[in-house]
Amino acid sequence: MRESISPNRLRSSRPAAASARALVLDLRGNVGGDYSQFLWLVRHFLPEPRVVLTELTRRGTELRERTVRLTPLDHPFLKPLAVLTDRRSGSASELAAVVLLEQRDAL
Repeated sequence: MRESISPNRLRSSRPAAASARALVLDLRGNVGGDYSQFLWLVRHFLPEPRVVLTELTRRGTELRERTVRLTPLDHPFLKPLAVLTDRRSGSASELAAVVLLEQRDAL
């Protein structure tokens, strides 16, 4: 059984991760997640402010487009990063994996 990583636990592990040569982010079996948690997580790994996605919403026949630009946290983790996913990874974990792949060249 996998443990979930809370924001407090991730914050407390940042000092140890700072001395690591690389990091593996295991999102296997993460079937969902909150959109705000996706935004919070990705900010830990961005080198500079970046547009990470475009949200499209529709109300009737009106289509709205909104660009999502994220600013990194102070002292983000910028060393090599691998993101693990599987067929059970979904929702916010899929977004995180794609953004980190595209924006950080994660493996």
